[in-house]
Amino acid sequence: MAGREVLYETFFTRAPGQDKLRKTASGRMKHLLREGWHEVSRQSAGLDSVRVRFEREGVTKPLPPLRTKPEPPPRRPPRGDRRGGPGGRGPGPGSRGGPPPGGGGPPRG
Repeated sequence: MAGREVLYETFFTRAPGQDKLRKTASGRMKHLLREGWHEVSRQSAGLDSVRVRFEREGVTKPLPPLRTKPEPPPRRPPRGDRRGGPGGRGPGPGSRGGPPPGGGGPPRG
């Protein structure tokens, strides 16, 4: 049998001198109580904070398995055609994109 575990937590209150905890502190307290910890004592740790002592006995819960679903199959490697590379749709090979040399139109007169 495992021994007794002791935990000290400091929680902040909503206002100085009050006993009502802030939202985060309240959530943490609920979580600890749900996990099997019992509040043993409470003492003031400042104007706006409270120090709480928790205890629990017994062994800790076993951790759940990390993966419940099977691992997905490996992805296919990317294709080497039609994707990637420099440039886009442009003029064909050997062309610069401008008008052809020599004027290219009917003579002007």
